[in-house]
Amino acid sequence: MGNCHEFFSIDILHRMHDYAHLLVNEMPTDIEQRDRRRQAIVDLVRRSRIASQEELRAKLAARGFEATQPSVSRDLRDLGVGKAAGRYVLADELGPETRDALGEVVHFVRGVRPAGPYLAVISTTVGAAQTVAIALDHAGFPELAGTVAGDDTIFAATSSAAAQRRFLERLRHLLSEVSGPAGYAVPAGRRAV
Repeated sequence: MGNCHEFFSIDILHRMHDYAHLLVNEMPTDIEQRDRRRQAIVDLVRRSRIASQEELRAKLAARGFEATQPSVSRDLRDLGVGKAAGRYVLADELGPETRDALGEVVHFVRGVRPAGPYLAVISTTVGAAQTVAIALDHAGFPELAGTVAGDDTIFAATSSAAAQRRFLERLRHLLSEVSGPAGYAVPAGRRAV
């Protein structure tokens, strides 16, 4: 009986070794899988008019990528994908220059105002906040620490109250330059800065 038990243990160890070897050498890591999925997203956004995350998930599934909605949302954010004219667009499609980038999205901006000493709130048309935030992030404002975009609102963070004032002045100036002095609407009951 000792030999049978010993053989059984050795056989299990060999099988475990073979399986571990397969996992390490042939199965993609989570990061590799994520990178492949993200490359597929870039390709799909460039080649197709995709209007929703559900549609994107279906197209990814057709390519063999099963992804949850939170994963797709994170991928879109990390890739700098925003929405313009009802479809997803890549950040590089917004243009590299400050004036050009903002010029392509300025018509989405509805208002700009401070929120405390370090934040600015930028109101946009529904569904355009991510696109405008990407343009702001790529515009090269030195005062801007970063943006967080919802559906129609952007929080733009600065490192100080003075940086906030400079950012708001520069943004307001650029918006009026691109669209004229009354180029963006201010929501009722709110004061533009």
